[in-house]
Amino acid sequence: MRSYRLGDRLGAGGFGEVYRAELVGEGGFRKAVALKLLHPETALKDGHLERLRDEARVLGMLRHPALVAVDALTQLGDRWAMVLELVDGPALDRLVRDGPLPDAVALYVGRELAGALAAAHRAEADGQPMGLVHRDVKPGNVHLTPDGSVKLLDFGIAVASFQDRETKTQVGGVLGTPAYMAPERLIGDDGPESDVFALGLTLATLVTGRVPEWAELGQQAHEARIDALLAGVPSHWRTTLGPLLRWRPDERPTARDAEDALARELGRTVFDVRAWCREHAVSPPSSPGPLTGALLTEGADGELLAIAPQATGETGRMWLVVTAVVLLLLLLGLGGSVGAIVIGTLTVASQTVASGVSYEGCVGSTSDALDRLREAHGDGVDRGIAAAERIRAACPTAGLMGAASFATAVDAALEDGEVSVADAVLLERSATTFSR
Repeated sequence: MRSYRLGDRLGAGGFGEVYRAELVGEGGFRKAVALKLLHPETALKDGHLERLRDEARVLGMLRHPALVAVDALTQLGDRWAMVLELVDGPALDRLVRDGPLPDAVALYVGRELAGALAAAHRAEADGQPMGLVHRDVKPGNVHLTPDGSVKLLDFGIAVASFQDRETKTQVGGVLGTPAYMAPERLIGDDGPESDVFALGLTLATLVTGRVPEWAELGQQAHEARIDALLAGVPSHWRTTLGPLLRWRPDERPTARDAEDALARELGRTVFDVRAWCREHAVSPPSSPGPLTGALLTEGADGELLAIAPQATGETGRMWLVVTAVVLLLLLLGLGGSVGAIVIGTLTVASQTVASGVSYEGCVGSTSDALDRLREAHGDGVDRGIAAAERIRAACPTAGLMGAASFATAVDAALEDGEVSVADAVLLERSATTFSR
């Protein structure tokens, strides 16, 4: 049975959280991974759990160095999780905050990204084309690592056709980021050409430092949008990006042709891209989340096995006493029944420490959630506050796991700045689950 020790939280949103984690397997096997945890209440919303499962299945069928690898789709207690390749490096939208990237770096990223899209567009399942389209190619979903690896992430809203798919393509549905959409996507045309268009807009952002205007359907509005984005761009970039950004989808190159064109342009440069990456593609600082330090085990009956925070106060003093006893017994060379006593002492002490820390962590986390809810707006705020007070009162039994789940539910509720009645219902369900 595999377990995951959670480190810092790498991101959070309405779906749940992403943590840096260490996979702990049998025989001392260990591996650094990223763990994408779906919040239990989020899973109740239409399509969220299905999308997570489909994303894992899609990534499991793809093979390309620029596509993030998936290790497993698993259940950790009441939470579904996707185990992913850990990508150490910033997203491109963070890199361009300091200004446009060097031409060679943009061409290099474009070549790798086009290759990843080509692999995705050509992917098959059971010998049949999957019809896979990412639908959300943008700088925020592309990471660059210090060793020069480019990684395309987040296939959560991709469309595809394969036997085990749970979510169905929405006819006429519009999902994605408006600033990086192709115009035809506004009428529900989600062909691979729209990914090529988003590739062009992503590269335009890298060389201009500007975010595109939102997509518009008409050709005249489209041309004005592209002209505004490429204002002042050197002519060679207009030549490179022009074909990718054409209004008619059938006039754009395929991702494979775009990869070849970008490779030719990159071949004319002498810039040391990897040296630039070593200096500039540095991961942004991360911070702890509600589950940092937890050890989660796989299985529907999995649970929070341990919490490993810094020992302080009475907790720290208890561990000092236990450690001193162990060292004294070892120095005296005592064994046998004394060894059993030592092991028993350690077990009882560890359970006491984990219980105390879990309770204190629960109170702290739910108190923070209460403060945030009291500052919020919406017709569901009062019910949300009541749910938070309920789970804080239940901290002796709810523990840190319950508080962490509730905190993530609060993150989701406050994502749009207001707590609706529907949000309050989810908060109440979370409180009920962990305060029984």
